[in-house]
Parts: sequence; C-alpha cells; structure tokens
Amino acid sequence: MSNVTVPTASLPTLRKGSQGEPVYIVQLLLNNFHGLEIKTDAVFGQETENAIKDLQFSRKFSATGVVDKLTWEALATAD
Repeated sequence: MSNVTVPTASLPTLRKGSQGEPVYIVQLLLNNFHGLEIKTDAVFGQETENAIKDLQFSRKFSATGVVDKLTWEALATAD
C-alpha cells in the first residue's frame, strides 16, 4: 500500500482544535499506517498535533502540525 492515491480535493484542512470524523480518520491513519498509539477521540489535541508534526518532519515537510493536502497524502502512505 505504498503508492496509494488519495483524492485530497474534498478533504478538510485540520489543525489543533478541529473535531469530528475527519480528525478521527487522521488518528486512525496515524495508528494503523504509522505505528503510533494515540487516542482516537475525534479531537485534534496536542497529542495529534505532535504526531502530525513528527510525520511532517520525517517526510521533510514544513512541520506545521496542520493537516493539509500534502499531509493527507502522507497519512495514507505507510512508513
């Protein structure tokens, strides 16, 4: 599953404070594809932000902690 294309045009930009199903999906992707064990509570808190920053840093993106189009694509690609 290393070359998955994700239709990111309709995916929301998420950041600390965001809530709901898209955040839950981000948390599941972090846990299932990236070996993390963070809370899956659909709340984009500090733990989720730190995990996103770590993912962005590991992919040599700007580590903003914001889930944008590029970060969505990285989330869908296993480490």
